[in-house]
Amino acid sequence: MDMTVSARQNTSGVVPATTAAAPADASSPSTSSSANASDSVEISSQASAASADATTTATDSPASPAWSDPSVTQALAALNDTSGGTSVADQINAYQMLSGMVSNAGNFDASNSNNSNAVDIATAFATSAFTQHVQSLMATNNSYMAQANSGTQLSEAWQRQLNAFNNLSSDDQQALVAGINVSYGQQHPGIQAFTVSSWQDYSQARVNVNRAAEAAATPNATPAPGAEALSALSHPTSYIDPTAFTAQATAYFNQYGPAPQATADQVAADNAAPPPPPSSSSPSTDQVRAQFQALAAVSDTSGNTSLSDQLSAYKQLASGYGSQTDAATHMATVSAFTSSSFFSRVQTVTNSYQQISWAGRNGTEAAAQQAQINAFQSFSSEDQTIIASLSGITGATTPSDYLSYLVDGMKNASTGDTINAAAQSGNQSLYQALIASLGTASDNISAFVVSPKGNLTTGGQLNRMA
Repeated sequence: MDMTVSARQNTSGVVPATTAAAPADASSPSTSSSANASDSVEISSQASAASADATTTATDSPASPAWSDPSVTQALAALNDTSGGTSVADQINAYQMLSGMVSNAGNFDASNSNNSNAVDIATAFATSAFTQHVQSLMATNNSYMAQANSGTQLSEAWQRQLNAFNNLSSDDQQALVAGINVSYGQQHPGIQAFTVSSWQDYSQARVNVNRAAEAAATPNATPAPGAEALSALSHPTSYIDPTAFTAQATAYFNQYGPAPQATADQVAADNAAPPPPPSSSSPSTDQVRAQFQALAAVSDTSGNTSLSDQLSAYKQLASGYGSQTDAATHMATVSAFTSSSFFSRVQTVTNSYQQISWAGRNGTEAAAQQAQINAFQSFSSEDQTIIASLSGITGATTPSDYLSYLVDGMKNASTGDTINAAAQSGNQSLYQALIASLGTASDNISAFVVSPKGNLTTGGQLNRMA
């Protein structure tokens, strides 16, 4: 078999920003591989009206003032009032206002003198009594979905989560929904905000759809009516707009019959199931402060923060920082991070480098590697530092070390091209001699070598051939 070079080292790889989302929903069962419903599901006029009545979005919050505005001080006082003198509605308004402020990178830019105390206020907000209470409620709420990854059926995880929500006090239900709105709204701006009742309706719709999909997926089960429509409802993309999903689920069951009911054993198991352990714990004040200090560093356009400090902050925010704030505040800081000036700069530099360095990939491996070297050298010293620092290559995080790494790759690519040429020519003796000459260097060359013409070996990688 005559094969051409198709594998090479990806030495242009950079560490992307991991904009972690709110705790992930477990995968839903599907009754069909198709996500496009061909079954007709007619939406009732009432359901259509409910779906269209989106007057408040999850990211709506009171107008964002400056950090020095008296309303900010008042909001912090409201969030720390544990006497019961401040209404839950006022605390939720304060929570939403400050969540909106910490989601805006411009509010951490040191070039604006109004932001001099941004880190202090953001830390006070994230560690306030009400924010910590919302965090605790969300951690427990999210932990039910973790059960779906440990053997519990997804419908039962949602049912237990709904049962727990229904058992909360009215105040805690409102507080939890406020946290869900901030977290979900940061991921999907413009969606309609949940109310307590719409969250209950959405949760019940998730129970019903998952229970129907699980029943349809049972071996030897009778095909579900409207199977493709049910498959579409079970697809994760159907949940992006919760209001629309609830309306579509209602319409589906109105058209094809009611959702399967829980068995007596399932009801007993749900009632007896103890609350799962929270999905996260509260970070320390120092950890939270470090989070916002990093956010301030990547947001600074004054030029006073060094490139080294901005890169360190970028790495901190891009990996493992989800545990440093509560789930809702975490999503707000994700929004600020990904809209920050330094994040934009990193994305521009690394994307440009990848595009330029791969321009020569259709030639020989040596030519492609040389194109990558040329691409790297075309960037400024600071941009080379960004590329090298985020390359993920051990021992090659400075421009000089990274360039040496690329040059070594060039040598390996040239050797690989020579071996490939021998393999493609069918010259088995030359091919074997070249392989034998490599010794322990074979692992470094393997990515540049393909299976030879005429099946001289069965391996497609050099370390398997040697």
